[in-house]
Amino acid sequence: MLNLLGPYKYVVDIVAIGLLVALCAFGVHRYNAFQQGVGEARIQAQWDKANEVAKDAQRLREIQLQKEKDDAVAQAAKNVQSANAAAASAAASGRVLQSTIQTILARSSGDNVEANRKYTAALAAVFADCRDKYQELGREAQGHADDSLMYQNAWPK
Repeated sequence: MLNLLGPYKYVVDIVAIGLLVALCAFGVHRYNAFQQGVGEARIQAQWDKANEVAKDAQRLREIQLQKEKDDAVAQAAKNVQSANAAAASAAASGRVLQSTIQTILARSSGDNVEANRKYTAALAAVFADCRDKYQELGREAQGHADDSLMYQNAWPK
């Protein structure tokens, strides 16, 4: 037999063993990379699912808050309508009272006492002025109350 590799046999054996070890190390490295990819994909899927659930919950909360705000605005509009109706009723009552005062003034015109007429006219003028101021104050107060109630109802709970 030819023994061409006789002196280098140990070197060839060491190189072959080194290659075998390198191949095994490369295989283990590739397997670990594959396992990490599987774990990364699983974690990414969990992350995506958690984000989707959070987005759905946020969307539902936004819809709920929007509905609460819309309900509060609708309730405020109803309150304004009822306040306007009450103001109209008060104005009608004021007109009836004003006509009653005018009737009293008309009756008192036949009286002999001029001072009584002047006094009654002055009282009627003061009363009408006070009534107008109170109505104005009531409208402003009702507007502030309606706004406050709307904001309280629209505030997130």
